[in-house]
Amino acid sequence: QSGEIQFERNQQGYINYMFLSNANSVSTLYTIIHENIINKNSTVSPNDITILGYTINLLKKFEAYYRYMSNEKTKTMFETWEMTYKLGLDKSNKNNTNQEWIHKGIELLKREKDKKTDRAFEQLARLFTIYQLYLEYQDKFKEKLSWYCEQYKCTLATFLKHIETYKDEFESFLKEINSGDYEFIRKNKKIHFRMNSGTIKIATINSFKGWESELIFLILEKKNDFNNSFDELIYTGITRSRSNLVIINFGNEEYDKKMKPLIDKVK
Repeated sequence: QSGEIQFERNQQGYINYMFLSNANSVSTLYTIIHENIINKNSTVSPNDITILGYTINLLKKFEAYYRYMSNEKTKTMFETWEMTYKLGLDKSNKNNTNQEWIHKGIELLKREKDKKTDRAFEQLARLFTIYQLYLEYQDKFKEKLSWYCEQYKCTLATFLKHIETYKDEFESFLKEINSGDYEFIRKNKKIHFRMNSGTIKIATINSFKGWESELIFLILEKKNDFNNSFDELIYTGITRSRSNLVIINFGNEEYDKKMKPLIDKVK
């Protein structure tokens, strides 16, 4: 079941709270957020919309899903999937590890060996990103993955065969990527962050302190190990909104009980 409560805050805006008891997929988040933007906030510029969450892993997956489903650009305060894959390919190439599967990947894109490697890695990183979405949402991303494969002069079948052929190497690569430290990217992005990017912003609640946005979507996750400062982070997220706020509780029953008093504080 899901519940929706409307809170009138002032004449210019609103607070909308939504609890999703069985939420387990970023596709649910995308549907809610994208339809809300189109149907209820169509007059709000993408430049004035920000999506805030608690954990970077969820936000990274959501950001990739959002970007490729909507064909819209985004601005983040964290590393994207493409960035992590590109860095991983660069590192493997410099350290002369997993060379065969990387070189075969470059050949897959019909590139001459060791020429324009940087561009090839960018293209492989994009294919890997869409492939991760394809694994979970095949019906939604098969056509998208196929289209990008053709843009990069290979086919969906040959790309999938490459992944299968080098399955062990690819899984090892992903494991290393997922355990990487990307704090340097986050710090750099925060330093160079600008609100007037013309695109939707996606960030953690913590990193968005000090900024405000016309329309905020605040995602609360189903998680049991929040630290004692989570109430403060929630309040920070709520007060980042200049006008309209949509809070989406992603299955956290404990915080569902606490949300109404918090919303009442800022009404």
